[in-house]
Amino acid sequence: YKRQVVNPSGAKVGNIGVQIYGEKNGIGTNTSSTGDFKGSLENGTYTAQAGTWSNNTGFAASSQCAIVIADNKVKTPGAGCVNPDGTLRLALRAANFTFTLKNSGVPIQNAHVSIQIGGFHTWAYPDSTGKISLFVDDAVIAAQSEKWGTSTFTPHIYVYPYGDTNGAIEYWCNAGENKPICSQLGTYTIGTPWVDKHLGDIQVLTSNIKIKIVKPTGGESIGEYAYAELIRIDGGYDEWAGWGRTDSQGFAGFYIETSTALATARYKIRVVPPWQNRSLYAAKVWDNGTNGYTYDQLNNLQLALGTPNLKISVVSPNGSTPNKWGWSYLEEVDSVNAGIKWVDSTGLDEFGKSAYTLEASACLKRVCRFSKF
Repeated sequence: YKRQVVNPSGAKVGNIGVQIYGEKNGIGTNTSSTGDFKGSLENGTYTAQAGTWSNNTGFAASSQCAIVIADNKVKTPGAGCVNPDGTLRLALRAANFTFTLKNSGVPIQNAHVSIQIGGFHTWAYPDSTGKISLFVDDAVIAAQSEKWGTSTFTPHIYVYPYGDTNGAIEYWCNAGENKPICSQLGTYTIGTPWVDKHLGDIQVLTSNIKIKIVKPTGGESIGEYAYAELIRIDGGYDEWAGWGRTDSQGFAGFYIETSTALATARYKIRVVPPWQNRSLYAAKVWDNGTNGYTYDQLNNLQLALGTPNLKISVVSPNGSTPNKWGWSYLEEVDSVNAGIKWVDSTGLDEFGKSAYTLEASACLKRVCRFSKF
């Protein structure tokens, strides 16, 4: 059957992402240059949606549309995205929530931005000017949040600049917090329609702490897609303080609120290799000889990944297929296999492999999680 994506005026739009998912295997694809797309679906019930995830046209994603495939045909002509002749037509919408990401006046062109309100979630990428175009859907919020036990929600924003961002960092915040975008939002109540919000230019959050991650020997940068976890330790327990992914030079950035930072604050850092290097290098914790690092000591640290002394390979229950992108963790146990403490955890690479650096003289238990991929 025919499928196409159009803009609010009805003109077909090329290079638009399409997702169709449901009780059977769905499809993920892009429209052609003429706005058409192809795919094959088994008989079943699905949800179809088109969005500007691969090509920001200034419009927001289409509404989510329920369709039924039976006898290899669309059998829901009453659905909002299905014409009487059975053709599928997904219409992008005029955005009701927009802003333009910039860093010192320069547009951020590589970023993933999302908003979550209750059970509703939508996301977009910027266009060449850094503009993000989203549609907050009142009907979907109401339908997907009815089991939450409340009608008032605090919107949650996630911003992830990637690549060489010149100091722009990933962050997340709730409406009302003193961070970009969130500081201009309030709570959302079902039954009160979302009021269009066009925030204009947004200066993204930038780092005031940079840490370089290098390979175990030689001091060579690990490059992009490694990450570091910043953990505060002076309170007598581990307190999450931030997370940063490395750029192409191997730098991970963090933002610490200096106006409220205490001189007594101490931090440790856990550095983790990129997915593709999970069997070559191991995660490692740096804590300055158990003393922790001060705020001033953190900046421009160069920290090496671990040299592994344990490598693992995890396969699916059939005994041969790699558990691609699964996950595993290690915990120390006593003589009857009762847990004592968490030791480390890591994701598996595309070959189901990973590596650890372990201390001697401990009894360990490994737990592996299955990946559907």
